[in-house]
Amino acid sequence: FIQSIDDDLVNDGGIMDLWVREARLFKYGSDNHGNKYYRNKNDSKRWVIYNGIVESTYVSPEWNNWLRYTSLAKPSESEKYDWQKDHLPNLTGTNAAYNPKKINDKNEKYSKDNDYKKWNP
Repeated sequence: FIQSIDDDLVNDGGIMDLWVREARLFKYGSDNHGNKYYRNKNDSKRWVIYNGIVESTYVSPEWNNWLRYTSLAKPSESEKYDWQKDHLPNLTGTNAAYNPKKINDKNEKYSKDNDYKKWNP
């Protein structure tokens, strides 16, 4: 089982490199995260080799569409609109994760203390 791109199995000259050559697999492309995407000769199978941690949220929506045969175009060749944001992986459990308390602390206007004032007769 391959855990990361740092494993000896995946590096150039490793077992994965041999498997790619012998099985007639073709590297189709790579993304901004360093993930590598492959397909076989007749394009009946597609897969990804992750760069670093094996986490499915590191695959951008464009590449995910290609992996699932939703899109036939190579994602790097597809047009990106100005309203599209860059893909972010799941940030749960990191310092960059969404935390409403942090947001409210930074902005006093929307702070919980200023939101409601108790009525005193």
